[in-house]
Amino acid sequence: MRKNNIFLVFALFVLSITLSGCILEVEDYTFVFKNADTEDCHMYNENETIGPSNKLSPGSSRSVESINAPDRYLVEIFVGRDGNVIASGYANPDKEHVINITWDGSVLSIKD
Repeated sequence: MRKNNIFLVFALFVLSITLSGCILEVEDYTFVFKNADTEDCHMYNENETIGPSNKLSPGSSRSVESINAPDRYLVEIFVGRDGNVIASGYANPDKEHVINITWDGSVLSIKD
């Protein structure tokens, strides 16, 4: 009797995860950040923090590859200056494997 209850609870758990879509595949993505502003800025995703490695001068770009973002998951993108976040948005990596992100000084454009 006890084995049947454990099996039933386990089966219901697996079924609920499957039906809710919680089993996510992990994919590799490339985020291409481009600074189209006239001032330096930091452009980074939620797996990074503001720092020298993500500082972009005007007209420059950088790529972040193989972030291992789960499919069907929004990744938050940030633009920062002087230690403060000045813009943010969300990329939807399940649409494309290369996400182009551009900051023009007033608008954060995310082409996913």
